[in-house]
Amino acid sequence: MKAEELFLEAINRLRKDYNNYKFYVERDIVLTVQTMMNKLIDQYNCPLQVHNDFSILPKQRADLVVLGEDMQIELAVEFKYEPSHRRTDIVPTKFPVASWSEIGKDIDRIQRYVLEADAYIAYSILIDEGGHFRSKPAFQGSEWIEWVENQISILQSVKRQINENISHLYY
Repeated sequence: MKAEELFLEAINRLRKDYNNYKFYVERDIVLTVQTMMNKLIDQYNCPLQVHNDFSILPKQRADLVVLGEDMQIELAVEFKYEPSHRRTDIVPTKFPVASWSEIGKDIDRIQRYVLEADAYIAYSILIDEGGHFRSKPAFQGSEWIEWVENQISILQSVKRQINENISHLYY
């Protein structure tokens, strides 16, 4: 199984089971996806490694990185998470958690991961739980995806070394 297929399967599982989780911060999402990916690696006996907070460029760490057997960066991922502003278990003064400019910087960052760090593929994912950013137009090269069953908006951006069909977070 390729790194991207593994990642997309983990994201699909996250989408299907999202309501069974309670996330508070971005690192909760990263931990959950990394755990899912490690289980899939074991299940499919893949020669891949998943690392979080991985140093990918000088003074730059990616949220998740998948390394191949040759230690090549097969996949790099940046996450942003905006919890629903209607949640009562998060102090209202914490909102917004993410900023639109930081989301844009993640999208620029993944371009650098492919061009400068030689990552094969890089994703930027915003999980917008309450739709706070949904009214904003997608950044160039990004797209909004609706997880209708969870009422969650996802802003996805993908950068690749080679021109391939763009994968989606759902099939």
